[in-house]
Amino acid sequence: MNHSTRLLSTALAVVLASSLFGIPAFAAEADDAGAPTEPRTEPMDEPAAVVPAVEDSSESPEAPEAPEAPAPLADADDAAMRQDAAAPAAAATGAVRVTLTEGRPDAVGSSYDVSLAGPDGLAARDALSLSAEHATGTVRFDGLADGTYVLTVSTPGVAAYAQQLDVHGDASTLELVTGDAAVDTSLAHPGVLVSGDATADGVVNDDDAQAVIDALELGLSGSDAPACDIDGDGAISLADLQTAVANFGATQVDATVARTVSAAAVKATVEGGTVEGDLAALVCGGSAVTLEAADTISDAKPVEVGFDLAASSAEAPVIGGLTIQSPQGDNAIAAGAVTVELVDGDPLVIPLGTSDAAPASFFRAASTSPTAVVDADGTIVIDLQGQVAVKKVTLRITKTAGNTSLAEISQVEFLGDMASRIPEPEMNVPQNLAATPGSKTFDVSWDAARNVTGYELSISANGVEEITRTTATKLTVSSFKGKKIENGTVFTVKVQSTNGAWRSGWSDPVEACPKADKVPDAPEGVTVKGLYRGLAVSWKNMKDTDSYNLFYRAKGDEGAAYTKVEGISATSYEVSGLQDDTDYQVYLTGVNELVRRSWPWGAP
Repeated sequence: MNHSTRLLSTALAVVLASSLFGIPAFAAEADDAGAPTEPRTEPMDEPAAVVPAVEDSSESPEAPEAPEAPAPLADADDAAMRQDAAAPAAAATGAVRVTLTEGRPDAVGSSYDVSLAGPDGLAARDALSLSAEHATGTVRFDGLADGTYVLTVSTPGVAAYAQQLDVHGDASTLELVTGDAAVDTSLAHPGVLVSGDATADGVVNDDDAQAVIDALELGLSGSDAPACDIDGDGAISLADLQTAVANFGATQVDATVARTVSAAAVKATVEGGTVEGDLAALVCGGSAVTLEAADTISDAKPVEVGFDLAASSAEAPVIGGLTIQSPQGDNAIAAGAVTVELVDGDPLVIPLGTSDAAPASFFRAASTSPTAVVDADGTIVIDLQGQVAVKKVTLRITKTAGNTSLAEISQVEFLGDMASRIPEPEMNVPQNLAATPGSKTFDVSWDAARNVTGYELSISANGVEEITRTTATKLTVSSFKGKKIENGTVFTVKVQSTNGAWRSGWSDPVEACPKADKVPDAPEGVTVKGLYRGLAVSWKNMKDTDSYNLFYRAKGDEGAAYTKVEGISATSYEVSGLQDDTDYQVYLTGVNELVRRSWPWGAP
């Protein structure tokens, strides 16, 4: 076979494979975004049985035309063989879902590259733009064939994260966070990316520190050398160097992978109401849906959502539980039941509801029976108390929080096992919050909480509040609302743990009042220039100095008193109304709360 023939055969193989296998689609979503962003795909090195395709938010991609069938074969056996060969393969239903949280508290905006490499040369890529203000986003890779994949996440200044994933017709879901996050690896936990890789070689060491030092000496900005802007604040400073040094030798923490039923394998239907939104997107977390009944939702007029997990009992997935996210508000689910139809055994009916005595949890009589609990963020968590093969799950809603005719659901997940689900923190309010004042700064610290992905620090003064997000458990605060802190200002500080939308509640507040810790030095760099009947005096801005006093007198009046100008906040001052053709003596003093005057410059 010549070269042209081999190329033609290869091309035909790709076309045929595309018609036999599902076409994977890849999509990204942000916590505050609308429609998924369109991803990029990498070219494959070899012909592949699975061809990446971009997901269209409005309609499904058009499948390629199947090749024409060849002429009938001569005998029945050959015909049967041909029929088997032409039968379409099962659609690829695997998926990977990655939720990424920007944990660097000063990050102003970073682009994270998220890529997935898999069998037959599959290479797909997407990007997330995150900041401390808009900290969380999600990327999905759908329509994946069974096999082993490698997920890679990277951004400048952070060591590239890589984790191997196995897909077997289901969805692999994992959470990642950047910054100095503390996780309990004995429980299900997010993956942690390591900051400080200024050389992009995958490790944090002396080379990275030297790269930051070089950038500082050259006066480079974050846009000039983004890999050296390790904290993502847009500037290169000693804080970047400090982070790099602190992370010498640190390695990534692999995320716990939660295995869930793929959205492609689930068929959702509604009874007793109409649907606004995409039911299919519920299972992959794409968007929320609203169920509207003709009247107030009640026991007599419920709304039901059915989820068929398999076309037959033989295909039924084995799950350990499920979660139902219902946004808090009047349309949140308040009562109802979940019916789980098993391959073997009677259906399980798990009641949902609230009571005045225990509004957060609802249990069956025996502790080993399936239970439903409501997390602090309103997520309904159903633990089947073991892994069972399930054909169908039906959610029956009989009441909403506001007794409305509308019920909202944002996401439904069918979990392979409950142990891989990151548990909700148990009201882990940070303990031992302390604030230590310095001069025009103060340090804040607290004990690390378990099973959290970050913290929110509230700083307030004079009736104004600022919220800072961080993954660290100690911070040095030197600015407030974009301005440098002034000594003598009383700041009130409190902190709470976070995990996604969950909040622990605030700790008891503490106060900090920065104050000078030394007598100000005498002003330096003083220059005096003569003006018409005046003097222009300037000097260097001095540390630990709140204001300046300027003294002057005519040089010939040795016994005369100096004229004093108090409370100068700038580093220059013009004296006017002086005598012409006269020499003057001038000196300056620095002032803070410890002492009203330092040793003077130019004092007689």
